[in-house]
Amino acid sequence: MKCDLSLIHLIYYEMTPFQIQETKTAELLLANKLLNKSKVSTKEHAICLDKIMFSISHRMRQPIVNILGLTDLLLKTPYSMIELKKMIRFLRLSAQSLDKRTRELTSFVYKKVISSEKGNIH
Repeated sequence: MKCDLSLIHLIYYEMTPFQIQETKTAELLLANKLLNKSKVSTKEHAICLDKIMFSISHRMRQPIVNILGLTDLLLKTPYSMIELKKMIRFLRLSAQSLDKRTRELTSFVYKKVISSEKGNIH
């Protein structure tokens, strides 16, 4: 959108110096308020991203590490049927944990997206 500067100059031309000063002060206060709101919003986004990164790096990686470790053991060492069943149960628990944490992360991100669309990120 193109701004018609001649109209702005005309408006200021018809104002007294005091009115111009008041108008500019109000404009600066509004700009400052918007800037501060933007800083808060940016900080909230950073906190949200930090929580997501923590979840990915700690909560979701643990079951993956468990699964990879168990599969390495299964491939390298012969085991009895009882030991294999025990390891399969551990694999299943790790997969269930990963599934649960993926759902939690998806829900968290979805809530943040909905919240940001409504304009109140918390």
